[in-house]
Amino acid sequence: LNSDSKNPILAFVNCADTDKRSKLTLRISFDAGLIWPVKIPVAGYQNDKNNDITAYADLTELNTKELGILYEFDNYSLIQFERINWIQNKTE
Repeated sequence: LNSDSKNPILAFVNCADTDKRSKLTLRISFDAGLIWPVKIPVAGYQNDKNNDITAYADLTELNTKELGILYEFDNYSLIQFERINWIQNKTE
């Protein structure tokens, strides 16, 4: 992500659940990946056995405040796109 600091701002998205593909989470790092203090839930937090499965996410920078996330959802039956304002969720 665009940054004026010495350390680049990094964004990463993956499934946070270690047992199955659910709890898709966007993570932001302000120190080139040493720690990831911002964790933003994207999808898959409903605890439904099938509908909360998320997979194969792609991430793109839309502008200085928003990221776009494209991912499989609903037991691999849908392709979903989300706009996330990561600045609103920033906690340093």
